[in-house]
Amino acid sequence: MRMHGANPEKVFEYFGMKVPDKILDFSTNTNVVPYLDKPQIDWWSLVSQYPDDECLLLRKQVADQEKVDLDQVMFFNGSNEAIYQMLSLVPNGRGALLQPLYGEYEKAMSAYDYHIQHLYHYDQIFDLRQCDYLFICNPNNPTGQVIEAEVLKLIVKHCQDNKITLVIDEAYHFFLEQKVETSHWIEDNDYLIILRSLTKAYGLSGIRLGYCLGHHSKIASFKKIHPTWSVNGVAQALGIDFLNNTKYLDDTRSFYAVERMRMVEELQQLGYATCPSQVNYFLMQVKNDEKIIRFLLKKGIVVRHTRNFKSLEGRYIRVAVKSPSDNDTFLEALKEFKTFP
Repeated sequence: MRMHGANPEKVFEYFGMKVPDKILDFSTNTNVVPYLDKPQIDWWSLVSQYPDDECLLLRKQVADQEKVDLDQVMFFNGSNEAIYQMLSLVPNGRGALLQPLYGEYEKAMSAYDYHIQHLYHYDQIFDLRQCDYLFICNPNNPTGQVIEAEVLKLIVKHCQDNKITLVIDEAYHFFLEQKVETSHWIEDNDYLIILRSLTKAYGLSGIRLGYCLGHHSKIASFKKIHPTWSVNGVAQALGIDFLNNTKYLDDTRSFYAVERMRMVEELQQLGYATCPSQVNYFLMQVKNDEKIIRFLLKKGIVVRHTRNFKSLEGRYIRVAVKSPSDNDTFLEALKEFKTFP
């Protein structure tokens, strides 16, 4: 099966099914809250001129919001670009992944011939010694669960003491009602990188925009290999507009807190087991993932399989929380599936 939730029409192709006119895509985790304040930007100017090669306005905005120095912020053409670039600095290295987590880290490590160690509980981190990079998703993708601040502090200290570059991927940080604030840790930890994405919370997947926060020395090393004009002008303009709109994120968190709970409670009433989550998606336990995925595809509904997530391996499906009407359609389909032979 496809590794990512994006491009749902390819899931239909994989199963040899006709792509329907309308697809309800529960496999991607982008924000569904409408952005009503449409950006007023000069599109032609942005696409006809070279963008700012330093992303100065965007970096200043993040630096001010996070209360860090300007040279502790770096933007990328999506956070995936950051993953590959940082690993390229230490080819043939040793990496560790706290499973289950986003599959692109392992793909990138394999591309640079890393020896990869898979960890299945954060307690195992404290046994790591000879390691170049450790990747953690917090909030976790695909589970939606969060490692609390006190535990993270211990992990950060262990990595700093053992000179292990710790990458905390916070792609879904903006969905949290109670955030684990980490940006202020980078000043005293030169082996810590905080990775963020604007495409999830702001529904901007098509423009590819992410950034990292890190110690001055880390950011300086990334700049040496970073392509000029990596972040296009449209992405920069939209990023500036969206980052200014703090009310939108407040509305987003309020919506998902209520709608996720409603959806989970109704699934549980139908007899489905779900896992706790603090963001805009959750895991649902299944006995036969292919059976339920095929059933939903016939309804035009796409969910995310977990066969390529170590420790999950198809025993769950990942479900994004969508609009109330789309969620109702999903719930009706799951109610019907209970009687499916």
